[in-house]
Amino acid sequence: MLIRSFLIITSFIMLASLIPAGANMDLSVEVVAPIGEYTNSSINLSPNQATFVNAAECSSTLELASSQTVSGAIKMILTSGPLDVPSLSVPSLGKYLKIEASESITDNLNYVIIKFYYTEEEVIASGIEEGSLGFYWWDQSSSSWEKLSSSMDWVNGAGVDTLGNYVWANVTHFSDYSVGGLRISPSIEITRNMPLSTKINQKFVVNLKLNNLADFEFSNISIREKIPAGYDLIKIKDNNKDRDNNKDRDNKHDLNYEITPMPYEIKNENGATIIYWKINKLASHKNISLVYSLSAPNRAGEFAFRADIFGFDAFNNKYTAFNIAEQEVIKPPLWKRFLDFAKNLHFI
Repeated sequence: MLIRSFLIITSFIMLASLIPAGANMDLSVEVVAPIGEYTNSSINLSPNQATFVNAAECSSTLELASSQTVSGAIKMILTSGPLDVPSLSVPSLGKYLKIEASESITDNLNYVIIKFYYTEEEVIASGIEEGSLGFYWWDQSSSSWEKLSSSMDWVNGAGVDTLGNYVWANVTHFSDYSVGGLRISPSIEITRNMPLSTKINQKFVVNLKLNNLADFEFSNISIREKIPAGYDLIKIKDNNKDRDNNKDRDNKHDLNYEITPMPYEIKNENGATIIYWKINKLASHKNISLVYSLSAPNRAGEFAFRADIFGFDAFNNKYTAFNIAEQEVIKPPLWKRFLDFAKNLHFI
């Protein structure tokens, strides 16, 4: 393996030396890096009895069962790229596993359960939807990568355990394998409906809409809306009783404000108002609106709003999304300010 990588790099240097001086060279170089290697030359198998192999060097384990009492060798190589075939045709974790065994083992193999372990960090870095991960094998007859499934006559089953963080396959022969899946697409979209500009002290409504674009449900959703310092939440008008003196309300919910649905909590951080909502579930291709009323600051300027969403998808993966919006607060003309002042004093 190391010899192959050396030959690739050497060939590149030799080819580069043949390019005339000053000429443009546009070449892509494949460098396959070794990750781990496991070799066991004395594997003993007995009929109707499982034999376990822990190949931690290759992030893998094997469970083998044989129809006869046999012994032989197994070799596993884990690399950053394929050794003798093209790269995987779908988004992958960038790891390729080659498993070879003695004929005495392959000729008498009832089944082998292969488990390949990955980390949360690898999945996040790859951008792959964890629940879609699976084993792919190189099919020499079609010269293509195929995802293992029970529809293949030599595959008893295949899948992914997202809690145990491993991909598994129950097969009857060895091959070249890789792990891949589907790219995560945007699942929750946040749209914000509010004026792009407003006048000093002007009242307006903000509508945050959460859209579930996925084909699965989201659960345990938390929304955090940060309103810049200077803005005031508008209170509900109630001429029959003073809600400020309502001591029976839950302290975490301020019923005074025009907010729908009821927020979980309202806080003040460094002058900014933070509204928290909690939603148990958001079904596939459904949306929900979070509406509240504000009064603009008494000073002009540019102000930034930010909404953050945290939740879990159907595969129990964490999901986050955010929305940032700018609003300009401007001073109305002098004559308009005099008019508003007169209205407030009930002169007109």
